[in-house]
Amino acid sequence: MYGRFRGDTDISLKLGGMLRDEGLSGSVGGSIHYYSLLGVTADYSESLVADAPDARSFSAGIEVRPLFLPRWALGLERGPAWLDLALDSLAAGFGAYFSDAELDGENARGVWVSLGAGMPLLASASGPWLEVRALRRFPDQSTALDAHNALFVYLSWHHILQLGPTD
Repeated sequence: MYGRFRGDTDISLKLGGMLRDEGLSGSVGGSIHYYSLLGVTADYSESLVADAPDARSFSAGIEVRPLFLPRWALGLERGPAWLDLALDSLAAGFGAYFSDAELDGENARGVWVSLGAGMPLLASASGPWLEVRALRRFPDQSTALDAHNALFVYLSWHHILQLGPTD
């Protein structure tokens, strides 16, 4: 379906930005998903605002895209391709983040939860995508930071690879 079964692994590289109350950050990221279902994701962001409390941050976590395999198994992949791929990209994630926000001489860290989606710019699983991921960050209790929201917006390139054994 749309090139997803040319391999077992969807690898993507991302370039874009992170929007927060404190301003805009430039971001790069990447993710690896097994059969467009379960994967790991990582992002690095650097603030484009001179006096931002978080000049740099790194986050990593896991992500699940629960709709692809059930929709495919039940024969619900009927097109158009961009709609099927967009629906199947709906994702929920959880992970950790680290930031150089200086509070009492210590860096901030915590956990995040996210919801995300993507839209292929071509009618194929491999190729350019536009992706968004809304997340909520919860700093650990040792810092004075409050929980906050962020939005990642990415132009990404996805590629399907066969990494596991083939029959």
